[in-house]
Amino acid sequence: MTALFYDQDGHPIPIEEWKAMIEDNRIARTRVGHGPGKKLISTVWLGLNHNYMGGPPLIFETMMFWKGSKLLLARHSTKQQAVDAHDEFCGWYRYNRRQRRKGSLYAYWARKI
Repeated sequence: MTALFYDQDGHPIPIEEWKAMIEDNRIARTRVGHGPGKKLISTVWLGLNHNYMGGPPLIFETMMFWKGSKLLLARHSTKQQAVDAHDEFCGWYRYNRRQRRKGSLYAYWARKI
């Protein structure tokens, strides 16, 4: 059986330890853009495994918000993956802002390959 709660290093922990640690869960937070197009990109440690299909635990989350609504969401197994995804979200937004167009994350990542 897979554990439900994990520390930031990916080690299983009891719920009591998770409760004590969850208050300090911010990994990165970035505001990008100007005016009404401004977005918030947030990466946090959830500590709760969101991988219900098996495989490595998904315990980090990166989200992009605009006007209080969630635009993009990605979950990760390691802190490094979460930091990298945060940087990718910021890069995708800035790239599309410079190009003055809206593009998919897929198109942004394909351009980098």
